[in-house]
Amino acid sequence: MTEWGYGLVVLVHGLIAAYLLTYIKKKASDLATKENLEDLKLQLHETTTVVKSTEQHIMSDVWVAQKRWEIKKEFYSNVLEIFETILEALKFIENSLKPSESDRPQSLKTLVSEKEKMIKSSNAKLENEVKTIGTLFLDKEVLSAIDRYLKAEERRRARIDLELLDPDCTDPSVGEEYYSPSSYICHQLNECIEAHKLLVEYAREDLQVMWQSDNRHSKNYDK
Repeated sequence: MTEWGYGLVVLVHGLIAAYLLTYIKKKASDLATKENLEDLKLQLHETTTVVKSTEQHIMSDVWVAQKRWEIKKEFYSNVLEIFETILEALKFIENSLKPSESDRPQSLKTLVSEKEKMIKSSNAKLENEVKTIGTLFLDKEVLSAIDRYLKAEERRRARIDLELLDPDCTDPSVGEEYYSPSSYICHQLNECIEAHKLLVEYAREDLQVMWQSDNRHSKNYDK
């Protein structure tokens, strides 16, 4: 049980003890009849039951809050690790695009292919984290940050489509950009960087605020 949980139990015990002391003093001034003693036993039994029930309720709430915090912490850790893997792969591919494709050695092309498979696998892991954990325990803004990256290509193509449909658009490079590897990678990298940045901010705020509100700076908090 955390500090605030213990504190509440102690408070309840204190209030009940004070009540019993007052009650006993009052009864002591009366005749010590059998009825008085039986009434006192009944009061003692009822208050003991209340204390135990309150303590169990507090312990249950603290346990649930602790588990929620642990689930969120694990989610953020997993997702941020996945994003770091994607970032490393995207940066590698971006650098590999600087020489023309014909000038790239076969070994580099093989590495790029491996990085692309890594990104595809990581994207699948991200989607799975969102479906299995994120939708149940995380806020919409957190899921939107992840979705920002996962749907980055859809938005890029939608933007290009709008430009191509614009009758005033006469730039031929707009059409070329649609299938441009450099345009694709650059956009993916920028969106991945922004999503990662947002998730770091949300994780710091979410885990700290949740811990403070539910556990009041428990000593078990791992900063």
